[in-house]
Amino acid sequence: MDTQDEPTRAPSPEPLAEPNAHTERAPPELPPLPPLAHPPRVQTVYERAATPRRPPPSLSEASVLVFGANDCAQLGCGREMGDAVSAPVLVDARGVCSVGFGACHSAWLTVDGEVLTVGANDHGQCGLGAQVEELLTPRLLEAFSTKPVAQLSVGASHSAAVTREGELITWGESSHGQCGHGEGTDVDVRKPRVVQALRGQVVVSCVACGGEFTALCTTAAEVFTVGMGRFGALGHGDLADRALPARVLDLLAVPVLAVAAGERHCVALTHNGEAISWGWGVHGQLGLAELAPVALAPTGEAPSARGSGGGKAARQTAERALEAQPTPRVVIALKGTKLRAVACGGAHTLFLAHGADGGHADMDAAPALVLACGKNDAGQLGVGDTAERRTPAPVAMPAGARAAPIGGIAAGSEHSTLWLTDGRVYVWGGGRLGELGLFVNAAEAACALEPRELPVAPISGRTGHVLVCAGARSTAVLVAPGDATGTTSSAPRGVAEPTARFESAVEVEALARGAVGQPALDALARRAGAVFASPALLNASFARAAGAASAAGAESERSAELERAYVALIQTHSRSSVVLHALRQSVGEVLARLEEVVERERARTPAPAALSLIHISEPTRRTP
Repeated sequence: MDTQDEPTRAPSPEPLAEPNAHTERAPPELPPLPPLAHPPRVQTVYERAATPRRPPPSLSEASVLVFGANDCAQLGCGREMGDAVSAPVLVDARGVCSVGFGACHSAWLTVDGEVLTVGANDHGQCGLGAQVEELLTPRLLEAFSTKPVAQLSVGASHSAAVTREGELITWGESSHGQCGHGEGTDVDVRKPRVVQALRGQVVVSCVACGGEFTALCTTAAEVFTVGMGRFGALGHGDLADRALPARVLDLLAVPVLAVAAGERHCVALTHNGEAISWGWGVHGQLGLAELAPVALAPTGEAPSARGSGGGKAARQTAERALEAQPTPRVVIALKGTKLRAVACGGAHTLFLAHGADGGHADMDAAPALVLACGKNDAGQLGVGDTAERRTPAPVAMPAGARAAPIGGIAAGSEHSTLWLTDGRVYVWGGGRLGELGLFVNAAEAACALEPRELPVAPISGRTGHVLVCAGARSTAVLVAPGDATGTTSSAPRGVAEPTARFESAVEVEALARGAVGQPALDALARRAGAVFASPALLNASFARAAGAASAAGAESERSAELERAYVALIQTHSRSSVVLHALRQSVGEVLARLEEVVERERARTPAPAALSLIHISEPTRRTP
């Protein structure tokens, strides 16, 4: 057991772990996409610390307050504070811009792209390689000294990081394949390792770790999942585990911006602000009024990454099938509501909506609207009672919370938080282990049915911009100095987010006319190739322009937009063939992806799905 009293560095830099021979491959080189903005603020049950789209100012000088479960020293303040810290504690963590909490460990990301870990290491979740059972203070992972990290996520006992180049690196427990290194790899991945199956194939924009699975989004607006599938959280239409990342084919034509992961469920956020969910939904955490029937083979569960079987497993699979939604479905209750953030808790989900009333005419006007659904036994929905909600219901916002815009939302296993742009923080839900940070007696702090303000300024000694990172049964609040409304930032550069789309055919025409000189044409070719190779990016680029009243009229407008853009790009051939070459190559790529969908649908019951390239924000439909 490690008993050091202060943060330490490993004695010498360590290279990333070598890939297992079972997953070694030599992928073809792909042209890099231009760097874009920061990843969106979408969080998971265990880690609520994605690099924010609008980062707080002066994060290199932020104060970090921690509270909640500390049974394995995961708060980074040692064991002196006890197993449960009920009041915020100021820790020495200069330069930290986000914190991710697992069941018994945590990972800390700095503005320089460094990663520190602390807490339990029985499955290698601290990434040190050594057989150290527990770390009492954060230790730097030298494996990232040459690969700065843009975003990280933490699962129950595994972790994942997206580098600034868009590579995915994972470590920790992989008993269900959640680290994504394939069959035959160690159950515990004790050193950070690049996921070779994705290397050179896709550019990862953000990652979200669930309990024992991992979901990620790429710059092509595609979603991949890997790990435990027993509760349908992988979205592949079955309950089988996956040891290698697999593309969620039902979302192939959906313009996904980011994905959030709960303990056993997922929610995707689309470019136009809609929500699509899948996974375990027994408590209503998917936001679906009803779960669709699940068609499974009579023998029950398919073999997992580590093997399973037997009559008991088949019976358990049948029971789970009644509670699971293994294929993505649009959250119909939020149709017409433009969302800007999603946070998944243990068995509940929070949604942050745009606009004065979030698009719901029946709801009270507010600068922004927070809605919640799912399990509510500890009041984690913030609706004033403990009854579950199968569809999203508005959180009971205090009058004082309406005075400033909402900066973001976060959720842990049984607690929820939001913060305002003026620096105020609100918490609600279960607080038995101190995860609410309300320094009152244990009985009063055990449960808060509605949001309560958490005073952070008196403890941090400063006011300013805040960022809350909540996961499992722990919470961290980052308070940056200065004006809370400021926009200057020292946050790390994020990887390219999945917005390499075109705004419209008009933009394509303007870019095509203005592309003078080979560098400009090369840049246009990379962007056009990426968009036209992805059904999802085609939808994100051109389906939004349709404004006709009828479905036929809308389809006609979409087709006209697509044709207009394609013609404009082809006309650049008189100056250079590079754009035309990219378009030709993209046709082969998009056909290969659609062929993958068709092959999968042939093996499915019922009949194959009807595919549409220009069909926005809905998973693949099935024909009767």
